[in-house]
Amino acid sequence: MKIITQNYATSFDGTAIHYCASGEGSPAIVCCNCLGLTPCMFRHLVNYFSGKQRVVCWDYRGHGMSYFPRDADNIDTAALVSDLLAVLDEADLERAILLAHGSGVMIALEFMRSHPKRVSALIAICGSHEGHFLRRLPVPRPEVLMKVACSVGERFPGLMDFGLGRLSTTSLASFLMGEAFLDRSLVCDEDLCAFVQDIRMLDSELYFTLVKQMADQSAADVLDGIRVPTLAICGGRDRLTPSDLMKQMVSRVPAAELFHVKNGTFALPVEQPETLNLRIDKFIRERVS
Repeated sequence: MKIITQNYATSFDGTAIHYCASGEGSPAIVCCNCLGLTPCMFRHLVNYFSGKQRVVCWDYRGHGMSYFPRDADNIDTAALVSDLLAVLDEADLERAILLAHGSGVMIALEFMRSHPKRVSALIAICGSHEGHFLRRLPVPRPEVLMKVACSVGERFPGLMDFGLGRLSTTSLASFLMGEAFLDRSLVCDEDLCAFVQDIRMLDSELYFTLVKQMADQSAADVLDGIRVPTLAICGGRDRLTPSDLMKQMVSRVPAAELFHVKNGTFALPVEQPETLNLRIDKFIRERVS
């Protein structure tokens, strides 16, 4: 990933939000990754599109190189939306394509609710308008697991941080990711190591605060009003955001397109980057440029 610019945007409450920009040209792409991860999922996409246009990736508050807010009350989706606005302003982008993955789709939709004129197109990958992916974990009664995890993460952050740190140093992390998130045979060691590093650096108290808040959220009322070109990409083997859920979203968005990758999982951007890049490139050329 060739980085041309690294910078910080100052958000509404003074929190410094880190972003990096690669490439030149329009229409610009701004990426919104899944909660708990840095933009590592977009590595292949950035390498491909930065030769054609400007691509911006940013770290959510408390993630990666972004700072933590001083006020704990400013840890919610509304704050993330304000952070994204600050990034667009600092990067001098009047409009941009929002490319979102996982729970980043919810953040992108909430941004479109508040700032529709700043979005030229939406690309949603393995994410939807309803709730958080933890509601759909491939385990019995995932909603109970989510509540327990959130409670432990908020009350005993040190214990959760220790557990995540230990998990990230063992082969168990690879096994769990392979069972729930990705096809290990298609993901290179470099990408897997990046996921593990994100787990190791994750602040559990901040993460579970965001997860708990987003789990009961819905952006369904935003869908009917979307008037920009929209591409939704789903994986036939995605156990976190099933294709039926994304089909429901597409049916509500006027003139939206659905691209179904039969053997894809939640980790489509790193499993089948060539397929995704070519399809996204076609969408931008035909409907956005």
